[in-house]
Amino acid sequence: MKRVHAGRRKEEFILTLMRMAIIYKLKEKGAITKTELAKYLGVPRRTIYLNLDILKDSGLIYERKDKEKEGKPLLIGLNQDPEITPLNSEIIEILKSLYRLNQIIDGLKEIKPKINKSINKIIKETISKK
Repeated sequence: MKRVHAGRRKEEFILTLMRMAIIYKLKEKGAITKTELAKYLGVPRRTIYLNLDILKDSGLIYERKDKEKEGKPLLIGLNQDPEITPLNSEIIEILKSLYRLNQIIDGLKEIKPKINKSINKIIKETISKK
């Protein structure tokens, strides 16, 4: 069994999240250039290129020339193949769930100090009664 360094797994996980974000953005925006995609996601273009190559190789996205503009950058978009579309939809649903989970975590971070204060108060009151 091949051993993977813990940092490497983290990097692969981050790249996976990036690929999911790319699919989500392409669903939202339609066919766009790589530069536009990098701008929307706030990451360097080289990060986009690496992940797009992997997504293209898997068949989840396509790359084509813009028919309306000669000599312009290639457009990328979601593959609309009936066998691929359900997978892209599942990825988008996972992203929505991750977003909701992140909102819950942020909410918990806001109330944690209040909960800790209440717990400390209860502990102090319990100790002082003994």
